[in-house]
Amino acid sequence: MLAVLAGPAWAGPAAAQPVDRPCPTGVPRIVLWQTGAITLDGRKVQPKDIGPALVAHDPIPAEVCFAQDGTGEPAGEQAGDLGNALESLTFLKIKLSIYTGSDFMRRIGSYGDAAAPK
Repeated sequence: MLAVLAGPAWAGPAAAQPVDRPCPTGVPRIVLWQTGAITLDGRKVQPKDIGPALVAHDPIPAEVCFAQDGTGEPAGEQAGDLGNALESLTFLKIKLSIYTGSDFMRRIGSYGDAAAPK
């Protein structure tokens, strides 16, 4: 899973080195924990529920911050479904910013359009 998210297709051209660029205040945050649990703004979610939860925001966010907590492959079957859920954000035109840890302080890169649908 980490290889999928850290690869060039996800991280984009600016992914060479992490930069000190915290996730902006008020931007939804998704964390993939080592246990395989996934949280959206601190609440546990299933991958299939991420898109609908973001669409329920008013307005739909232009950006979402994502981080994997810890190193190595996370446990759990749902962790494998998360890549598809995050990729579906592109259909919503939500920019996915990727961070090195669950503190959301060091950005690796981003993927997708920054303009949310109206």
